[in-house]
Amino acid sequence: SDSFRVDYSLPRPDDVVVGEIFSLCLNIHNLSTERKDLKLKVLPRSRIKREAEESKGQGDQDDVVVENLNMLDLVLGNGSSNGDDGNNNLNENQLLAVDDSCILGTVNAKDAAKAEIRFMPLCSGTLPLPYFDLLSVESAKGSAKGKRNSGTSSIFRCMHNLQVSATS
Repeated sequence: SDSFRVDYSLPRPDDVVVGEIFSLCLNIHNLSTERKDLKLKVLPRSRIKREAEESKGQGDQDDVVVENLNMLDLVLGNGSSNGDDGNNNLNENQLLAVDDSCILGTVNAKDAAKAEIRFMPLCSGTLPLPYFDLLSVESAKGSAKGKRNSGTSSIFRCMHNLQVSATS
């Protein structure tokens, strides 16, 4: 079975300054018994809210569709609104994701991979960090080295309550 643990750390939490890039370090542990090809993708929180609203009344859905996000989506949140007044909810989107994804490569069973995702705060205050999707491809048995992986893929949503305090 697939199982992962993601540890987050902010090497210099006091150095988060508006307009300056900072790094969030992630340590992704493959707790399964099989090696996996992993990719980490930044996922704005506003997208989770939209998906939840869109899936209401559609019954149980086991499939998660991941679309490509570009920088504009990450900054503006695709124009998602907050409440009935039509004002855009930019609080979470005032943290620019410099890296929108990170290829971790093959991670052996019971091993870990490290990733560093960079962000830039666009305003001061307490800003929530976006969620992540961990895309896992089970290595196909018997595949030759150097050939494309043809195993099964799964998506794991990494949700958290991490926030940074950005100063001017």
